[in-house]
Amino acid sequence: SHKHGDTFLPWLVHPEEVPSGVLFLLAGQPSEGYPAYPQWLKEDRSEVLHLEVPVVTKSDIHQILSHDFPREFIEPAVNVIHEYALDNTLAAVFAVREAKGCTTVEELIERLQGRKLHDGIHAYYDHIWIHAVQKVQTKVNYEIAYLNEKLSSYFSLSSERLDGSTLKGIFKELLLTESDWNYLLKDLEPLVIEQNRGKFVLFHNDVRVYFMRF
Repeated sequence: SHKHGDTFLPWLVHPEEVPSGVLFLLAGQPSEGYPAYPQWLKEDRSEVLHLEVPVVTKSDIHQILSHDFPREFIEPAVNVIHEYALDNTLAAVFAVREAKGCTTVEELIERLQGRKLHDGIHAYYDHIWIHAVQKVQTKVNYEIAYLNEKLSSYFSLSSERLDGSTLKGIFKELLLTESDWNYLLKDLEPLVIEQNRGKFVLFHNDVRVYFMRF
């Protein structure tokens, strides 16, 4: 659940105030999972036209699942991902990312169950984030003050590629080493993904919206 103050949504012009000939095009995730959406955006109104993107299909998943996988893995993996995604395209995309680290369908099922993807995309984000933060705090063996707030704020505001060295320089007061930060970033995959030369970037803008709630 995201707070109104975290997004531009409260500042959207009400449909009745939009002059003739002016059109706003908004794209985003289904309103059911985003209580910060204005009420008029959720309602059936003559001034608002809703266009729904079809739910993700097995054929869609088959196309985005890497063909580097063994043929005997792909078909059952498609079925598993379709089941766990619950018709959510973004969940399916993340599940495909998770499959890249698996060698068997059983391993994929265990991974998706452990990551709570079947409980919804926000439960999936929560699990990865909480696990990564707890793991680094256990490693250093002390409470890292305001780690949640500071790191999530950075993710929500910056689009720069980053690594452990970058975060160590920004958050010197947290006393984490470059190695600590790199381990934390790896544990946040696939919310963040590693690109060339060990630099990480947010995988999807929806993850940025998620971090705005902290």
